Amino acid sequence: VYGGQRETRCSIEKYAEIIRRSKIGINFSFHSLGYSQTKGRVSEIIASGSLLLEEKNPMTPSFFVPNKEYVEYTDLADLVDKIKYYLSHEVERAEIAFNGYQAYCSKYSTDCFWRMVFKKINETA
Repeated sequence: VYGGQRETRCSIEKYAEIIRRSKIGINFSFHSLGYSQTKGRVSEIIASGSLLLEEKNPMTPSFFVPNKEYVEYTDLADLVDKIKYYLSHEVERAEIAFNGYQAYCSKYSTDCFWRMVFKKINETA
């Protein structure tokens, strides 16, 4: 699916619609300069209630729990195997996606963010 900053961009609304309809979202965290990065797509997929399949890296586990709130893969063959597995194990896929969604809502939602901001303001006032 197209998106992002490519020539054939989709609108933000269309992008959100696609993610919300998806059972599984995939993220490639490795940067061409040789390091892993946590992209906004990680939160977007998890916040939509879809299962995140994320390339194994040291960054994402600092936000979400592997194989409980999202699923890591190691290479293309592993990714394909996990896509097939989770599409045929709907209950397990939905449980992990829900766990990720719950973690997102409790730690990273806009409500959580603004509560933290105002708490910090009150502490320094």
